[in-house]
Amino acid sequence: MRSKYIILAVALITALFLTQSGVAATETIDFSSNSGATITFTYAGSGSNAGANFTFLPNGTPASDFHITGISGFTGSNVLNGLNGDIEGIFHFNNGDIDYGFFTEQAPVTGNGTFIIHDGNNHDFTAALVFNTILEDFSSEQLTYTGGVNLTNFQYSGSNAQLLQLANSTNGSLEADFSFGYILGVDLNDLSSYSKNGYSTCFDGQVTATPSAVPEPGTYGLLMVGMLGLLGTVRRLRQS
Repeated sequence: MRSKYIILAVALITALFLTQSGVAATETIDFSSNSGATITFTYAGSGSNAGANFTFLPNGTPASDFHITGISGFTGSNVLNGLNGDIEGIFHFNNGDIDYGFFTEQAPVTGNGTFIIHDGNNHDFTAALVFNTILEDFSSEQLTYTGGVNLTNFQYSGSNAQLLQLANSTNGSLEADFSFGYILGVDLNDLSSYSKNGYSTCFDGQVTATPSAVPEPGTYGLLMVGMLGLLGTVRRLRQS
């Protein structure tokens, strides 16, 4: 009879965990560069380290790099649209590390930085940023570049409800897209060579975050109902 209790308990706990896993959706934030803000490449290094440094530059001081254009996966009304932010750090790729594909070129990127969203009330959401790769796709008439970025260590001490939700996430990623158009057939190698005096363009992108596994209030209610149901079932089995 005891084995029946164990089976019922396992089944109930499994169902509750499945219910909890469906509570929180993946959070996404779309952003676009502010007018005049750019991602800028400059030639850097020599020999095997020759390549390009690149940074995200605001449209003047104290202006910011980007503004938020849309969100999904958050609860409550949208209080993020229009907020400004910055991508800080200096990043580098070597020409010698470029992997040439049929319609793509890809290179690993070094450099750490910080992803920042300003809440407008003197508090910032921040995340540690690691730029992993830069990918060029020249299968269309435009040269589209994508940067793969990991985000960790989310921090926020303000009162913006959705930035608090974001800060409660466990980790995230960022993709920044930028295009130079079909200029001189620029590939990654050319991008560094042509950038000795600076080579800039606008950008946009998306942040994707994974919510933490902390149950919402409704989940605690389901847990309580489930436990009461389990106790009732066990009592009936004992009486049978």
